[in-house]
Amino acid sequence: MNRAQRPSPGAGETHDEHGDVFTALLDGSLHFGLWDDATRSMREAADNMTDLMIEKLAVEPARSVLDIGCGIGEPAVRLARARNVDVVGINVSRQQLAAATERATVEGLQDRVRFAFADALDLPFPPESFDAAWFFESLLHMPDRRRALSQAARVLRPGGRLAVADFIRRGPDLDEQTAVEERLAGFHISAMPTLEDYAETVADAGLVMVEAIDVSDRSWRQTLAVVQENIARLQHTFTTPSGQEDYWAEAREMLPRIADGSALGYAVFVAAKPRG
Repeated sequence: MNRAQRPSPGAGETHDEHGDVFTALLDGSLHFGLWDDATRSMREAADNMTDLMIEKLAVEPARSVLDIGCGIGEPAVRLARARNVDVVGINVSRQQLAAATERATVEGLQDRVRFAFADALDLPFPPESFDAAWFFESLLHMPDRRRALSQAARVLRPGGRLAVADFIRRGPDLDEQTAVEERLAGFHISAMPTLEDYAETVADAGLVMVEAIDVSDRSWRQTLAVVQENIARLQHTFTTPSGQEDYWAEAREMLPRIADGSALGYAVFVAAKPRG
């Protein structure tokens, strides 16, 4: 198996097996939303979060962007259209790659938005290949955030920006956080860092933190309310992680305890590769 074919253990298989569950939980999206007074649906909120990531990435037209962990391609297509850039999306889920490729084709962007099977921990691209990159709620599925960020830094050109959307630890309730992380591990979601942890990891990867925004108050509670409603409505149709038959019943019991955002939350980060 060459470097372009070596996936992070378990993540691709999990998304191939449970991908329909993830999209059902979020009303067709694969990432959390950003809510304001005008937001009326999860679909709008998901687009708001994508637009925030596009704004923070601040890539100029005609540049190249790497979408690391591209999901079903919706953010990549929206980015390409909004900024007139070329996007390469990578993933270790062949099912999601097929959906992403179909989406780009339907949108008429197949010449500017391409998708490939590749591992974020061992990117198959030469150094300084891209002007910008992002991890849009994908780092949480990777077993080694530090290595993933270092790989992104390697393929960025000097001055290139990296945007990240991810779950974070916010409060001191370690028991609650640990219980949640144990539950999420069934879907290959790794332990959540704090904002301070991220600052250190970004620096270790050779990047400079530009901005860190905790958007929990506009994202966490509102999105989890959608998730909770969809579990109640659809859980009888969901698959479960192996050996965890009570997974969804336990998830319904757990969600109200974490929905206030005191222990866990959501943040957007922007970092840059130094020039020279």
